[in-house]
Amino acid sequence: MKPLSFDQVAAEERFLLEPASAQTPADLFERAWASIAINKALGHLRKSYADEGKIHIYDKLQTYMSGNDADGHGQLAEELGWNPMSLS
Repeated sequence: MKPLSFDQVAAEERFLLEPASAQTPADLFERAWASIAINKALGHLRKSYADEGKIHIYDKLQTYMSGNDADGHGQLAEELGWNPMSLS
């Protein structure tokens, strides 16, 4: 049997090139699982709107699903002909 060479310095250098993360493997798994679940739910929601011929409403609402544009609710309600209070 041939001896296997192990270069500890090269191994350490490769290790240091790996991205550092404070998240545990469990945290990473849960984040990935949640992302998949959310994307699947949004796909079903989009299909529901499309099946009802209301894909234009879904497309407009999608902009606000992240919660980053709460100030635009009044404008969205106006575009859709809805009461702005119903979007709060």
